[in-house]
Amino acid sequence: MIVAVNAIHAKGGGGTSYLKNILPVLGVRARPGEAFRVIGRRGQEGLVADCGPAVSFHEVNAPASTLGGLLWEQARLPGVVRRLGADVLFCPQNYIPLRGDTPSVLYLRNSLEAGRQARGLYQKAHWRALGVLTRASLARASAVLAVSRTLAEEFGMPRGRHVTIVPHGIHSRFSPGPAGPHPMADRGARSYFLFVSTVYRHKNLLGLVRGFAQVAGELPGHDLAIVGQVVDAGYEAEVRDAVRQAGLEERVTWAGLATQEQLPDWYRHATALVFPSFAESFGNPPLEAMACGTPVLAARAGAMPEVCGTGAAFFDPSRPDEIAALLRKVAGDPAFARELSHRGVDWVSRYSWEAAADAVLGVLRGCLDPATPGPENHRHA
Repeated sequence: MIVAVNAIHAKGGGGTSYLKNILPVLGVRARPGEAFRVIGRRGQEGLVADCGPAVSFHEVNAPASTLGGLLWEQARLPGVVRRLGADVLFCPQNYIPLRGDTPSVLYLRNSLEAGRQARGLYQKAHWRALGVLTRASLARASAVLAVSRTLAEEFGMPRGRHVTIVPHGIHSRFSPGPAGPHPMADRGARSYFLFVSTVYRHKNLLGLVRGFAQVAGELPGHDLAIVGQVVDAGYEAEVRDAVRQAGLEERVTWAGLATQEQLPDWYRHATALVFPSFAESFGNPPLEAMACGTPVLAARAGAMPEVCGTGAAFFDPSRPDEIAALLRKVAGDPAFARELSHRGVDWVSRYSWEAAADAVLGVLRGCLDPATPGPENHRHA
């Protein structure tokens, strides 16, 4: 079995993280004669680093823009897949080519609920178009996976369509310790609340800043650290303006993008990870933080209650006062913080990349041999 893996939409964030984690495990668990051909642009070769001989990279000249990539995917990807001699195409980013003879496995990973936060005609049209393409892909795919039941229910599967729920896993680098160098040593190794995510409007960083502003005076020893890539510059400007108006410029650190190797120490030294998103299909940072023993405060929205379960304390993301109340409690109540840490470590133990890879392999093999047993211990909708 030769599997073509469409990686052209993995530009950073969760898309890149998913492939960097799942591909090495797929390579290890592949049977003799099974191979994975990762299709990507120049500069994406790192996706297959340390994957072993069963996983290789095939460079294509696909446009870097979202629209250009989608058009290339529809017009050119089927030919690339055919030339690679692939038996099945795996698309881990909501879309598949709507023509071509190769069986396609679609993995729903992205919620379109984020489009509700879109501003301007272009952004709104962009999200509507992605919705249309996702639903057309769902109707045509040979098999469908979804990263959470919440996401599968968001789209409402076509009549008779079976979907396998395959959550992400957690890399072994995320563990309770020991902690390395303090990531804010240049600021006096102060205590901090942590935000880890790309900076989009639906990630609700503004709500977190407003909640932090309500308790900053009571917690003078705590800062807010923002770790992640800025994607929406207009929204970043709004957040920075709110920080200035609250007089918190010296208390809020914009740390930029951290590598996967740097993230564990950001988590281990944090008082808590705060994940305030209005819309999430899964959300890796809360689980990574749990695995490091860090208390997690998460929005009661999207897939967060499903994904975080009993391992997090929840708040209404539209209520900065609820965010403030939990910041106050986790910083001022050591017993509560310890309990939340223990609950998180216990909860996150159910997630593994090995289980995720086995589920994906079961579905891929099933596309070619219907008699192949489906993935065990994974939920269906």
